[in-house]
Amino acid sequence: MRLCVRKISTDEYDNDRKPTEMKNVEGIYYKDSKPIRLEIKNSLIAKITRPDRVDSPFYLAPGLIDIQVNGYDGVGFTEADLQADAVRTVITKLQKQGITSFLPTLFTAPQEILLRNLNLLAGLAEDPFVRK
Repeated sequence: MRLCVRKISTDEYDNDRKPTEMKNVEGIYYKDSKPIRLEIKNSLIAKITRPDRVDSPFYLAPGLIDIQVNGYDGVGFTEADLQADAVRTVITKLQKQGITSFLPTLFTAPQEILLRNLNLLAGLAEDPFVRK
């Protein structure tokens, strides 16, 4: 299970951490409304404990999966000048909203643009930043 922490500052949970850094996150488990503490190592959950009490009022839940994303925050995946950095920015912004996986989709456009952007998106699927 990948972890998405909603309403916790991005300074506490971000994708630029050193690979061996440990982090403890606590909150209320979304399924039973009881306290939970997660030990994060290498961006994955290493240990789960259920203490009697935690100080955080925030709920912890698995990340969301969006099955149709045409773009986000002014970046459209069907733009004629779509760049890889813009797609990476979309990914970062979606992650901050709790979306851990998504299916990029294109809508009607000239064939040249569709083929170009499909190739760009397919190439990004192998990018280490995108595969996190």
